[in-house]
Amino acid sequence: MRVCQIVALAFFVLVGTGAQTRQKDSGAIPDLEGGWLRLDTGGGGSYHGIDLMFPRAELTPKYTKLLPPDMDEGLNGNAATTKPHQAGDPYVVYQPGARGGGGGGFGVGVDINSAPFFLVQTEGEILITREGAGPGRHVFMDGRAHPDPSEFVLSGAGHSVGHYENGKLVVDTTDFAPGMTGFGRGYKGPHTHLTEAFDLSADGQLLTIHYKWDDPEIYVKPFIYDISFERLPKGSYVTEDWNDAADPLSYQSIVPPEQK
Repeated sequence: MRVCQIVALAFFVLVGTGAQTRQKDSGAIPDLEGGWLRLDTGGGGSYHGIDLMFPRAELTPKYTKLLPPDMDEGLNGNAATTKPHQAGDPYVVYQPGARGGGGGGFGVGVDINSAPFFLVQTEGEILITREGAGPGRHVFMDGRAHPDPSEFVLSGAGHSVGHYENGKLVVDTTDFAPGMTGFGRGYKGPHTHLTEAFDLSADGQLLTIHYKWDDPEIYVKPFIYDISFERLPKGSYVTEDWNDAADPLSYQSIVPPEQK
């Protein structure tokens, strides 16, 4: 009888310890589910203005030579709009923020743009998608390793694995297709690692993602920056009517009305 009592006591101790552990783990997992919209926390005044406020990556000479000319340097942003246009003649207000980046937002890459992103959070996998086309990002939370680049289809999104650490979601991404990063004129390749730490505010309404690009062959030092977001109201969802970049109307910003 005494043996049975000891066994039973040990069982309840283990169950209680397990429950406490699960409760502790649950408390360490931030609730990131839902929609998030990028904020202008530095006073950029526009999405292009925000882009200009990012630090510039320090690349090794080999990769500095691979970058195209910076369209923000030495150009008159109003050069394309100085001539008069007739009523009904559509034209584009030149926006130097259209400089090449290769990021593509969450549609085909890891970089954030003006479109909100939406996060679906499960135990084994996290899905991050956005308003627009594209498969989104899959962050595997089951402990798997990254595949060898030679056995993986490289892409702008790469391959992502994640875990929770000190109340943050930490994501490591590698196996990138070669190309520029979306911000700061950085560069990425198959062996580049991007570390993202999703840091949620105490009230759950603000999210800061800390980015670190690292690759000794490409970067003189790790390229680091932050992007902040606010939580969208509950019930928000990826819109069904999104801006198709393949539509010529996407590149048309003004049609002068007839003057009366």
